[in-house]
Amino acid sequence: MFKALVALILAGTGVSLADTVSAAPGSTFQNLGASGVTPFFVNPSLDAAPGGLPLDLGNFLQGTGGFAGDPRSPGSSYNDLSLLAKNNPSDAPGDYFFNSTGSMYRVTLLLALTGNSLEFGWYDASEAGSPQVHALVTTATADGTNVNFQPTATFGFYVRYLNTSGWGAGWTAYTETSRNNYFGGSYGIPQGPEGPGHQHFALLHDDALGGSHYLMGVEDAFYQSACAGMPGGGYCGKEGYGDFQDLVLRIDQVGGGTDSDIPEPGTVTMLIGGLGAMGLLRRKLQRAEQGRLAQQRLREAIDGFRDDRLSSGGRMDAVTLHQTGNRRDVDE
Repeated sequence: MFKALVALILAGTGVSLADTVSAAPGSTFQNLGASGVTPFFVNPSLDAAPGGLPLDLGNFLQGTGGFAGDPRSPGSSYNDLSLLAKNNPSDAPGDYFFNSTGSMYRVTLLLALTGNSLEFGWYDASEAGSPQVHALVTTATADGTNVNFQPTATFGFYVRYLNTSGWGAGWTAYTETSRNNYFGGSYGIPQGPEGPGHQHFALLHDDALGGSHYLMGVEDAFYQSACAGMPGGGYCGKEGYGDFQDLVLRIDQVGGGTDSDIPEPGTVTMLIGGLGAMGLLRRKLQRAEQGRLAQQRLREAIDGFRDDRLSSGGRMDAVTLHQTGNRRDVDE
């Protein structure tokens, strides 16, 4: 019984395996420290930094360059980060989305460093075409803001311009790059090398935590004017431009369904308290078992006494059981 109750408490904590990421063939998470290859998100930035220091996503994640001493930086080591990429970290992945088992997620906005008005959120990856989107944060959201959400079984993330007219109006990009359709719109921009296949989301797994814990950098540049002087010329190449720090977010699986492999502090408290209660229950059960055995031995003694009297031809008188504390007496 005790073991069954402990199993019930452990099952109630919601501790289990993490959710997964599905990506285009050839795309895997590759540790940045082990690869020694410059990631696709490390490129010259159009943002100004004192002394011309670099300001790309890699600088922000590590707290280097123009982000040295910035309290918003997670101060991560490349040895603790694995980037979703194709052949190597310099090659951005194609389509990718997440697989959830009813989990709750938390998005934390770490940084918004863009002059554009953007919205970031999630969408149902099972919907065809242009899916319905669910906003989480915008560039007006304060850094450090947490937003919890419970997505569908398969989901991805999107970014879009909030302005309804002028440059960039209606532009939306998805973690599934095959959904990107911002060419051939109201500006008549022809299909170019950047094209719908360009990945605007750098996804990094937090190897130090394991499970479903990620960092994401977003790039909002999508046309040649945004990358003048960058490698590639004309239309920007698929890689080789963008600092991917227009939005930087943490994405953590935190609860619900078969959620996080790392319990929340409240879950740990509940588990410790539950095990303490089970210890008390176990001691009570042990005392009750000891009492039952004592009563059984007493009945056996009475039966033995009665059998001896009968076998010797004696008279069996009425038996009265007196119980005082832990002492038991038998009187004729």
